[in-house]
Order: sequence, then C-alpha cells, then structure tokens
Amino acid sequence: MKVWVRYCIFGSLSDKDWEEFDVDSEKEAEDLAYDLAVGEYESYEGLHGVPSIDSIAEELEGEEDLTEDDVWNAYVEERESWLSYDFTFKKPENFS
Repeated sequence: MKVWVRYCIFGSLSDKDWEEFDVDSEKEAEDLAYDLAVGEYESYEGLHGVPSIDSIAEELEGEEDLTEDDVWNAYVEERESWLSYDFTFKKPENFS
C-alpha cells in the first residue's frame, strides 16, 4: 500500500515535502517514518548544535556509577526530543 511520509529535525513538519513509499502495514509505515527521521538526525550529529553520543558522554562524564547504558539512554532521549515525523495513507493535497 502507498504511504506518504515527512520528517525533520529542524523547523516544522508543515514546511517539509511528503515522500511516497510502498509498505505492507501501518507498523511498517510508522517504523519507516521514524527511521528516516533518525537518519536525518544522525546526518547532522555534531553539527548545528545537534548532539552526538560523544558529546552526551562528555556532558555526563564525572557522574558516579555511569555506565555505557546510561550514556546510550541519555543519547536516545536527547535524539528523540529532536525528531518530528508523520505519515498518512491518504495522498496529501500538496503532494505533486
């Protein structure tokens, strides 16, 4: 089935263009939208103020009993706060 996806880490979703994909389920559509947003985030890590896992580790350095899992969880939480994504199975009006 056709799905239209848009995603960003900067600005507003309403400013982003829709991209068309074929998927087999709603879960696959949601996972695709999320993965595209994560890919966008990762492409900017360390640039324009987008934190990388290394910068998160540096921020947390010195905390007692800090584990790799703690750093990873802090990174994922920070990354999630940057992500915006959406998908629809109905062709958007502004899709050309």
